[in-house]
Amino acid sequence: MSTQDISRLIGANFAHSVPVSDLATSLVKFGHKVTVIGVISGMSEDVQCLTTQNGVRLIYVRGRRREKLKAISFYSSERKLILRQIALIKPDVIHAHWTYEYALAAQDSGLPHVITVHDEPWEILRNFRNFYRFLRLLVAIRVRIRSSDNFSFVSDYIRTLWNQRMFGSGGIVIPNMNRLAISDSHLSEHLGNVITVGNDGRSKNVRSLLEAWEVVLVTNPDLHLHIVGPGLGMGDSLAKKYQHKFGAHQVTWHGSITRGELSDLYSRCKVLVHPSRHESFGLIYLEAFAANLGIITLAKSGSANEIVGDAGLILDDDSPQAISGAVLRLTSDHELLDRLTETGKKRLDLYSPDLVTRMYISLYKRTVGMFK
Repeated sequence: MSTQDISRLIGANFAHSVPVSDLATSLVKFGHKVTVIGVISGMSEDVQCLTTQNGVRLIYVRGRRREKLKAISFYSSERKLILRQIALIKPDVIHAHWTYEYALAAQDSGLPHVITVHDEPWEILRNFRNFYRFLRLLVAIRVRIRSSDNFSFVSDYIRTLWNQRMFGSGGIVIPNMNRLAISDSHLSEHLGNVITVGNDGRSKNVRSLLEAWEVVLVTNPDLHLHIVGPGLGMGDSLAKKYQHKFGAHQVTWHGSITRGELSDLYSRCKVLVHPSRHESFGLIYLEAFAANLGIITLAKSGSANEIVGDAGLILDDDSPQAISGAVLRLTSDHELLDRLTETGKKRLDLYSPDLVTRMYISLYKRTVGMFK
């Protein structure tokens, strides 16, 4: 797995759920022996090993510093180091997360393996049009050509997208898990605070929300919008473009904050507006359920209908009028907000660690049987 997904395993105090590392921890609780392999660029030695407080063994292998060089060579050096560790571990099954270097290494091993598809590379390239993303697409195509029978997908939306654009078929859907405790905040608290979490990229569509916020404040100037994420800080270009339109008591540009700070901010808000145009799964929805937030999102995001369902307002239109209307409705209709948040808390049962882990264990057993 990516080293970005290992944070919880090494004791980082994150308030959010990290599904990939949470799965590793949950597998240990089910009695399995789990080793996680990741790549760290620029390490002085080839391999570093440690055992976490969660009982998961971590192995880091050295990666080259230049991301484009790694991708253009299909991660050949990194894969060799990964395969060397796999040969020493002799696992019963390999679970590769993401359809790039780790998937290639799992395929190279010749051992039983599962590849979980967390994104669709054509969509990533569309939103991040650069040479590196094109190279990553080529890696994913190579993974797809080499194997087609052992993919799992984090959502039905991403399975459909992958199969259409990568000419695949089948595959099982196993959602991400949630380990967040449900907040005990009450409906009457913080009704005027709205939050959005994303980045300044076009796929997260924060600009549409900012245009809608101008409309919102005409009707209710006392509402307050908290904007969180990379590129969304006070000194960033998006803030410079829009901040003159809002008072300090109407919009706060938080930028990148720690997950502990985000958890505290969630507890002071009652509505999440997530105008994203693409979500392969949407962990933000699970965070909102756990934080007792009403959700406003878009049907065009892809996974909203599947994950949010009847626990939020899902808009067909991301115009300022549509978004502002939903915000004004949800911040004024307390009965509706209460009903949605209660439904959201119940939907968290679909993403419980035990349920998701059992689904993966069942897949592992079938995969091992297929390779015999």
